[in-house]
Amino acid sequence: MRILERRGKYFLLTLAFAIFASLNSGFAQGEMTRKFGLTGSVQGGQTTILVPLWLGDRLTVAPGFSLLWVDGVTTNIGLQVTPRLYLDMDRIAPYITGTVGVRLNMPNAAGDTTDLMFALGFGGEYFINPKFSFGVEALLNGFITDISGADIFSITTATAVHANVYF
Repeated sequence: MRILERRGKYFLLTLAFAIFASLNSGFAQGEMTRKFGLTGSVQGGQTTILVPLWLGDRLTVAPGFSLLWVDGVTTNIGLQVTPRLYLDMDRIAPYITGTVGVRLNMPNAAGDTTDLMFALGFGGEYFINPKFSFGVEALLNGFITDISGADIFSITTATAVHANVYF
């Protein structure tokens, strides 16, 4: 019984701290100046590392890099640029986004291909504090793939989740 009492006290203390932290009225996005950040993004099993550069209070441009390597099967390298235009800078910050980039596919069994990729989307970030946030976005992706000299065009939908830290 004492173990349950002690766990109950810890639970209540943790709950009180969480409520106090969430009621922090000093949270103001507009007063914070950010220069750059680091973002880890997951979209459809592919992980991308972005470095958002703040070009103002509501605009970022983030160069990105992704790598997928499977021993003896394939290597995919992606390079991209992703701008985000924030519509509001409160604790929840919605944005419009896009992506332009290339993906180099180097499979061992078949010939190499290069994909041109582009995307348009809408998303939002939830700022836990002015320097750390989580986000989610919905995207419409387009790919132009070069397979044996023939360009193949495809469109897909996707969602991405990401965590961000800003400096």
